[in-house]
Amino acid sequence: MKYKLFFLSIFFFLLSFQSSSEKTQNPPKTSFGMTHFGNETLASIRSDGFLHLNGTHIIDTVHINGHLEAENAEIGNLVANGCAHLKNSIIKGTAIIHGTIDAHNTIFQNELSLTAEKASFSGCTLESIDVKKKALSFSSQTLEFHDHSKVKGSITFESKKGEVLLFNGSEVLGSVYGGTILHK
Repeated sequence: MKYKLFFLSIFFFLLSFQSSSEKTQNPPKTSFGMTHFGNETLASIRSDGFLHLNGTHIIDTVHINGHLEAENAEIGNLVANGCAHLKNSIIKGTAIIHGTIDAHNTIFQNELSLTAEKASFSGCTLESIDVKKKALSFSSQTLEFHDHSKVKGSITFESKKGEVLLFNGSEVLGSVYGGTILHK
């Protein structure tokens, strides 16, 4: 009986060692303050401060608390608390943004969840947008689309006080719930 317990404990010890070593093969990059990544591939990034991505490929998730500047980036999932400026980039998975977003020539291949009073998209393609109600805010929430931006699905405003402003051939192919569309 003692030998069985001994061998079982060794087995579970080795099993836990193998699992933990597999998890650390691609640990997320963590940064504080001002950080820049260039033309490289990373598993994921967690950043507090200012994060600049230029030609960077993130396989899994970028989680930023602060300010994101991404140009020619390919990102799996995006979680941004602060402001996000995206240019010529692709967001393959879900994007969750609590703050402001200014996107140019960027493709959102899955839903964008947004908590903001104002957001701007220029030359962008989006699947759908879910605009969350901003706490303690009574003003309207405005989404601006410029330069032939396209939302393939629906836009939903949780606050029921949404405005969608369409400029220069931009369009929403789905429905807008809780808001109105204005062609400018």
